[in-house]
Amino acid sequence: MPTWKLTKYEGAIETSHWELPAELNEAQVEEIVRRLVCCNLTEEEVINSSLPADSSKKYVLLDRNEDPTVIHIGKNPFYIAELVK
Repeated sequence: MPTWKLTKYEGAIETSHWELPAELNEAQVEEIVRRLVCCNLTEEEVINSSLPADSSKKYVLLDRNEDPTVIHIGKNPFYIAELVK
């Protein structure tokens, strides 16, 4: 049965992992990952990461990595979620 595997990394080291129900859609899992990343950011980093892409003060700390096969958000720590079948 499919499940979402969510993993937290600090550098190359896996520090935590969770299983999320497969019933969650990609947008819901992405929102969970963003919330987890926010736990490790300062208030200024959250605000600047939420600015429009064309802003000169924009941080990319909450932007999803370009890989369409996984949800990868954050710098260090960072989180990766993938649907495992």
